[in-house]
Amino acid sequence: MARGISSADPDDLALYSQRGLELDAALQVRADTLATAAGDLARSGESVAGLSGYAESLTDLVLDWIHLDQFAGRVADGFLACAASVGCDGTALLTVTDADLARFTHAGYADRDTAIASARSVASDVQALLDDPGASAADIEAVLARTDRGRYDPAFAVTFSERIGVDGYVGLVGRIRQAVLPHGGDDEALAAVGVLGTILTTALATAIPPGTPPSPGVPHAVAIDAAFVRDLVSGYDTGNLQTEPEATDLSVLLSMTDPPTSIAVDIANARLSPILYVATLTDTPLDSNDPAWLGHSGVVTNYATMLARNPDACAKWLVAHPDDVDGATNMSLVLHQHADRYLDDGRSFATVVENAVAHPNIYLRHDSLNAAITALAGPDRILDNPYMPAALAQGAAADMAHLDHLTNQGW
Repeated sequence: MARGISSADPDDLALYSQRGLELDAALQVRADTLATAAGDLARSGESVAGLSGYAESLTDLVLDWIHLDQFAGRVADGFLACAASVGCDGTALLTVTDADLARFTHAGYADRDTAIASARSVASDVQALLDDPGASAADIEAVLARTDRGRYDPAFAVTFSERIGVDGYVGLVGRIRQAVLPHGGDDEALAAVGVLGTILTTALATAIPPGTPPSPGVPHAVAIDAAFVRDLVSGYDTGNLQTEPEATDLSVLLSMTDPPTSIAVDIANARLSPILYVATLTDTPLDSNDPAWLGHSGVVTNYATMLARNPDACAKWLVAHPDDVDGATNMSLVLHQHADRYLDDGRSFATVVENAVAHPNIYLRHDSLNAAITALAGPDRILDNPYMPAALAQGAAADMAHLDHLTNQGW
């Protein structure tokens, strides 16, 4: 086959991926059992020569196969998309250019070890760049360009993220602010941050919620370290919102991400709710006016933008009770703010509220509507956001039966 040309039967390739992952899941159970047995023997003071090495090798082999079979699935999706674009159903051999395939999928690396080695190399270059006060916009763009293949590859994204840490992410966003923004303008700088946001989103998608057992029959590839997630959620100290640029840099980065629901809610509770609560005590702008990030300097708006991508996160965050705030929900904090405190005049928060009160899940929708009604019926009712009435109206339209029940049966 000529260079730059690929052929496959998309359905066959998708079936190969599916069956491969099923076999991976069965093999992983055995690898986990062997690793547990080796650990138990070691803790008891007994040992079997080479057992721990065998366990590690088997686990590594399983992770390699999971990575390869997931890669095959992504390539199959790309072939199916290519087929659909020319009116084919994907049930026969299809030949496409690699460029066309790349337009429809982000396949990543076939070999897990190659993905990890590439991530380590790029992470080392990022650290060198952060240590070099003279690094230019061209230097930053060159390093980011090397992530092109790995941005959507879980092994690459996890390795890269753990190597540079949250501090490295924020530091690199800071360098983009200092070097790329003056050189290439707002669009070019935000595109550079978007590359980091994509990698971070890919890495966070592998996170395993605490206490969650593996699903039977589903292979579990390597997951992002829980310590990294804790640092991102609340451990990393961004300093004073009004004086330290790191607070804005982290929010700009997270505005470019789409974390899993539980992580998005935790981030918002830890980094957004306290700002909203303080704003109920003082009449000051909620968003910073740091000219460095121009229209994206609003910390609150940036976190709201992140939330707005995930309707489940919107609903679960709005009904949560912030720490150290008696009786309040995040919904009440949001509805009691003035729109002129936001750089986007409250559009993002209106989207967050609409996602919740018009949520397709009836329980999340009802909880969100009830929280909104409680806030607006209270003694401090304020609705000074020109976009919020329409958002709440969408919730009412989505569930008139619930409102009728509340009206006629009691609150």
